[in-house]
Amino acid sequence: MRLASILLGSIHVGMPVFIIRAATASVLPALLLAAASNTVLRWLGFSPEQIVTVTSEPSWSNLLGLLILAPVLETLMLAWPVALSLSAGVRASRIAGVSAAVWGLLHLATRGPGALLPAAWAFYILTTAFLMWRPQSFRHAFSASAAPHACHNAFAFLIGAWVS
Repeated sequence: MRLASILLGSIHVGMPVFIIRAATASVLPALLLAAASNTVLRWLGFSPEQIVTVTSEPSWSNLLGLLILAPVLETLMLAWPVALSLSAGVRASRIAGVSAAVWGLLHLATRGPGALLPAAWAFYILTTAFLMWRPQSFRHAFSASAAPHACHNAFAFLIGAWVS
């Protein structure tokens, strides 16, 4: 969690600046991880269709799902185990790491092997953002995680629309 905390900075900068930092810390390394994993998977013989599953053509309904539905539902799904882990005394760094692994594997199962590392990184950042703001309130923690998640998904949508 220390690396993510360095990338995200302090919560004292205010929520808007924090969200921009979290979105940047999520998107840029995830983009590099996606390019690297795509290259390795192609080298191993995977076709582009096998690397990342594109479920449908870009549309307004997909965009709304990616910008609103996914960040809200996935942040709520992230919050429950994080809260249980915190109450059980689990260290924040372990919570962030396990969360990253679980969400990376979920994206691997639903989107393909090219989604594993970018999603794991993104959720490492999103979980760390949630943990950093949780002492303030659930609303703050939810916003600190869901808003950068929406930015991350918007960027992924734009790349998907551009590639297809």
